[in-house]
Amino acid sequence: MNLADSRPWWRDGRWWLLLFGPLPFWGIWAWFSPPAGLWLTVAPTVWVNLVLLWPLAEELLFRGVVQGWLLRRWPASSFVVFGISLANGLTSLVFTAMHLWLHPGWLALAVMLPSLAFGWTRERHRSLLSPCLLHMFYNAGWFWLQPPAGF
Repeated sequence: MNLADSRPWWRDGRWWLLLFGPLPFWGIWAWFSPPAGLWLTVAPTVWVNLVLLWPLAEELLFRGVVQGWLLRRWPASSFVVFGISLANGLTSLVFTAMHLWLHPGWLALAVMLPSLAFGWTRERHRSLLSPCLLHMFYNAGWFWLQPPAGF
């Protein structure tokens, strides 16, 4: 099975679905637990770190280095379950495990699905740009709903 798509990410309807898919969830979350404007008090440099720099660094490390290394061992087409390659699955497990030190257990586990989506787009578009953009958007939504403590 070839996961790669010949279309660029901006012409891929599935990528746009992944981008806007969380909006209903975020809307329901905000309805029941409004952000209360706390995110407005967070320093711009914190937002740059959380929404731009951290996602970029994580994607370069996890999707670029780790998943890239695993893909050289097990190409994306060699072992696929429900559209997820072995390299993506293993990378996402490591990514999720690394979030255990940042978040309580259930929140760290919630990172698994977005991580699989990031890895899937990395393989589909053979690029780090599409997972980086998704990750930045997801972080923006998350930190809008859950501003970092202490700010």
